[in-house]
Amino acid sequence: MSDKIAIFVFVKQQVNDISETLAGLLSELQSLRKTVDSLYTENRSLNCNVDRLLKENRELRKRLEKYEKPPKDSGNSSTPHPRSR
Repeated sequence: MSDKIAIFVFVKQQVNDISETLAGLLSELQSLRKTVDSLYTENRSLNCNVDRLLKENRELRKRLEKYEKPPKDSGNSSTPHPRSR
């Protein structure tokens, strides 16, 4: 009978050890989940900022283009206007 008790005590200790390990892993998993959720939220915010900045950049480039490449007319063309001859 004492062999059965020894085996029972041994198995019970293993179950307790496994339970403690699982509790620790669960806690770590919950912590990691919070980190992932936080990073996901930050990533979405950064992507929104990138989209906003890309749109602003396109708009500013479009506005700047008219100063860098103005439409040709008699005042800025190397070909004289017919009336100026």
